[in-house]
Amino acid sequence: MKIRVTRPSFIQATQWVRKDTGNANIWILSIDDNGEGTLSSVSPTGFLLAPFTIQGVDTPRKLSVRLDGASLLNALTVIKTKNEETPLHLTFEFTGQQVTNVTILDGKSRFRIPVLGGSRRTLPEFTMIGHVDGKEFMSLLKGAHEITDTQNTARPYFSVIFLKTQADKLVATSALANTTFQGECGFTPLEGYQENMVFNVPESAVKLWAPEGYTELLHVPSTGAFGVRTEEGSITIVNVVSTNVPNIEANTKRHVAVPKNSVILPRAAVLSAIGVAKQASRSESSVLFKIADDTLFVADREQNTVIEVPVTGVNTPTEDEFSLNILVATRLFKAAKTEKVLFAFGGMNCYIQPIEKQEPVEDTIVCGKLAKQ
Repeated sequence: MKIRVTRPSFIQATQWVRKDTGNANIWILSIDDNGEGTLSSVSPTGFLLAPFTIQGVDTPRKLSVRLDGASLLNALTVIKTKNEETPLHLTFEFTGQQVTNVTILDGKSRFRIPVLGGSRRTLPEFTMIGHVDGKEFMSLLKGAHEITDTQNTARPYFSVIFLKTQADKLVATSALANTTFQGECGFTPLEGYQENMVFNVPESAVKLWAPEGYTELLHVPSTGAFGVRTEEGSITIVNVVSTNVPNIEANTKRHVAVPKNSVILPRAAVLSAIGVAKQASRSESSVLFKIADDTLFVADREQNTVIEVPVTGVNTPTEDEFSLNILVATRLFKAAKTEKVLFAFGGMNCYIQPIEKQEPVEDTIVCGKLAKQ
């Protein structure tokens, strides 16, 4: 059996599936009854699938075969360098009903892909619950991802991003011991679909997703798994984590009521200053901050190294200095993805909000605890 596929679609499918490094390099190539082709992989994390376009076939036949993903990726390094207009030719050799050999022909180049046997594994039965803008969705998840930690096995929810559907928005929260994240993006639910669905998504799922534009959100009723489908038809479904959901939204409301002081900071400059102060205080765990006029001074605890950062919007009626754990400070400023951020502090609480169009983004709040002076 021989098929001819478009080069860009096959490359795109391969690059989508390769995102999951936990699949033991076992990939599944399938052709369905309608003559449509897909590449997919399965791992403990979940299920990835991407379509590719078949231009022609000599003998139409349904098949599903497990291939060595490493060999396919090696072939991809050569395939990507060739003329995008020329198609790829795949040859399938059978012994009875079983595929025993797969070869990719690319001009004069020939790649034999080891066959690991047939596959009966199919795409999980899912339902669509609504859709989001892919870029907004990924920006939200990347912010939440900064406030996760896979190393703390005593508290499983530290490695989870909690997604909750509401009437017209998707809320994401995550938490660590001294830091929490809460944000949202627009969400258009499927008519008749229930609100307040919660999905405990593992933080590792973020690297498996890269949607842009119109993106469908998927739910597997039988397992509770959660996934996305891109406008091009690529699918990633991840297994959810069984853990209690912390009430981050209620905690955030209580937390932000405390700070009375605030300042608008250039995020990248503050992160850089924290890094310099960290190098100067190798034996210390926190960094000192002091605001005077329109300048933020960042220093190690011994104040041997002091970095000045220009700031705006200074409002410090009760306090003008504070201290932050270095790890907490780094996570706080990394979680807010905008050029400038509002930083509020007071008592032992602090929080950050991104600044867009010169105004704080009210629906995104990253909370932290100040260190003792």
